[in-house]
Amino acid sequence: LPQVFERLLGSTVQFVLLLAVGMGLVEIWRRTRSGPAGAGWWANAEGRAVGALIVIEVATLLIAWVSSQLSPAWALRYLAVAVAPLLLLGALGLARAGGVGVAGLALVAVLWAFDGPPPEKSNVSELAATLEPTVRPGDLVVSTQPEQIPVLAYYLGDDLRYATLWGTVPDLGVTDWRDGVQRLRATSARRDLEPLIRRLEPGRRLVLVEPIVYDRERWSAPWTELVRLRSLEWRTYLREDDRLEITAVVPPTSYPARPNPLRATVHIRLPVD
Repeated sequence: LPQVFERLLGSTVQFVLLLAVGMGLVEIWRRTRSGPAGAGWWANAEGRAVGALIVIEVATLLIAWVSSQLSPAWALRYLAVAVAPLLLLGALGLARAGGVGVAGLALVAVLWAFDGPPPEKSNVSELAATLEPTVRPGDLVVSTQPEQIPVLAYYLGDDLRYATLWGTVPDLGVTDWRDGVQRLRATSARRDLEPLIRRLEPGRRLVLVEPIVYDRERWSAPWTELVRLRSLEWRTYLREDDRLEITAVVPPTSYPARPNPLRATVHIRLPVD
């Protein structure tokens, strides 16, 4: 929680806005004080708006934080839901801060204009560039993390075939999350991976794409734990299959820690004796 506003606004911008918006909110509070005695914030329309937005913002963040403690499945993108009330509160505060609000808004605009993009979420683009000379149209890409299929298809192209722990993927742009944990729990390498291997023609490649797990704590939620365990199961099954031969591992060595790094292992289907 201490890093919430830094994540939402930026390390410097948060202090600029805090000063400018804070002065505007103080002005709104001063106006409410000039009303009937004891009326308080709620007697004034702007006061009610400020109070409601603060409650919505704080409640949103607290509910999200508490939920993440009960089920550790948190991602920074979930903070996006808190941006709307924060922007409305900031706009109201800046509008009532006078010249300080104008100056603060101008400074924020300059800071945001020169703010760099966020770091890459994963290494999929690098992975695809390395795999491109290796795979051919019709080869099979199997992702043990189903939600990675859309981005893999984006970088590798739709002339490959794609599958997840659930089997082949008919729609490369959508991940079907319905009953995801239950369906993932019911999978096994023998039941779901074996048919894919049997249908693979000699000379074709099977590329197993799996997450690189640096911190097991980040992979302890029901979904992520299943992905981690199934990744190990499927990797072991493929390595022990004498119908396949590993031709490449990308990246070949340990990879710098990122939020969601992936590793691809290329297998080729050997000729049938």
